[in-house]
Amino acid sequence: MQRFAHPANKSAVYITVLAYALYVLLFALLHDSFGLVVGALAVISVVPASWYFGYKHGIVAAALCILNNIIQLFIQREAATEGLFGSSEIIGFLVLAFVAFVVGTLKTLTEERSQALLKLEQYEQERRAYTEFLERLNSITSRALEA
Repeated sequence: MQRFAHPANKSAVYITVLAYALYVLLFALLHDSFGLVVGALAVISVVPASWYFGYKHGIVAAALCILNNIIQLFIQREAATEGLFGSSEIIGFLVLAFVAFVVGTLKTLTEERSQALLKLEQYEQERRAYTEFLERLNSITSRALEA
């Protein structure tokens, strides 16, 4: 069985940073049209961060997304207290933290299972080799006893 295709750490960093930059850009462009609902797109940056680096980094990405929302609301002259202490930001962070936890845990479980499968395949190959050795030894012994 082949391992899952994971980009190198350097590529993972680039993918995560690009995803966060995409979120920042989309939030800035679409906030006027759709309002705070655009904050749901923060999943774009939280998922890669938690997949490649674990749920702790996913939670950091979620905090950065919420911070981005607050800063952009402040820059766009909306009520800073509404953006900072609004229930949508708190609930949004909790949802993003949950998503980060689920994705990070799923990645960990996937890696553990793939490593377990690789070990099982290795054990199976060793068992086959041992069985083949015993069959050959049995053949040699039976020939020696017949002679």
